[in-house]
Amino acid sequence: MTTKIAPRSVTWQRILKLEGYLLVPHELLHVIAHRMIGRDCAYQLGDKWVVKREPCSWREDLFCLLFPLMVTLPIGLTPFVIWFVTYSYARYSAEKYLLVAPPWHPALFVLGFVLLNYAVATSLFDVLF
Repeated sequence: MTTKIAPRSVTWQRILKLEGYLLVPHELLHVIAHRMIGRDCAYQLGDKWVVKREPCSWREDLFCLLFPLMVTLPIGLTPFVIWFVTYSYARYSAEKYLLVAPPWHPALFVLGFVLLNYAVATSLFDVLF
């Protein structure tokens, strides 16, 4: 009995397509940064990067590179701050936290985790490479 396995290329293409769509907000923040400093750039929906049409100084490049991180990092940290403040105020016991806490409270922690991972994962490639 043999089973057919989908070729890797089809799965890989789907992953790359999903990655392209997940990067759209990040890349649009790059476009906004270029527009803020008055430089022209090109971006087409689904592309993995923004193409500069005009040369930029080192400081302008650094600003455009770090702008998405400066925007998304506080957005990712905000749910954690709210979670920590409400957790310390409510004084839930650690053993009974999931049973006693309202459902939105653990969900706030998960939301912060997802948003912070998105902020760091999308900006890490820009910073390292």
